[in-house]
Amino acid sequence: MSKKIVPVLQTLIDGQKYEEVKRISKLMWPPLPREDSLMWTARAEESWGESLLDKAQLQSEAPDEVKPEELIENKAQGLQHLREAGMAYYKLAQLRRGSDNYYDDLENAADAYIRGKNFREAVKIYKTLLEGDVTERIARIYNKLAKAYLSQGRPIEALATLKKCIDERPKDPNIYETRLL
Repeated sequence: MSKKIVPVLQTLIDGQKYEEVKRISKLMWPPLPREDSLMWTARAEESWGESLLDKAQLQSEAPDEVKPEELIENKAQGLQHLREAGMAYYKLAQLRRGSDNYYDDLENAADAYIRGKNFREAVKIYKTLLEGDVTERIARIYNKLAKAYLSQGRPIEALATLKKCIDERPKDPNIYETRLL
């Protein structure tokens, strides 16, 4: 990627100009790689979603100063942008299959889906991660998968996942979180 465009895109994200980042990232492919376009789209959607959820949280703390429909709309849009980020990260992972970034992209996708409350997609991706070579992060992924199951109201699958984590990775530092869940 052109070294000149990276600070511009990051400045736009920092300035909450998410629509501009998405527009530029779509326009830059081609000539720049599709991976770069998807990465910046995912980052913009993720930041946008988090920003809207933060705004909704602040609005909920001062309910007399905001219309209820505005709070509901900000939360709904925030969740949607996070799901869009999950989709963009997933597409990015598919493009980078076999690369060093593949598993990071998948984890980013699943995490964005979780924050966007799309637990079904997150579960599928976490399962894919567990099937791959992710030994350094396997306990963390088991924990995330168990939390996703709990969010879906599936406590039996969550407990089985946590037990498997404890059995397979008894000395992993992430096991302490597993024991707390």
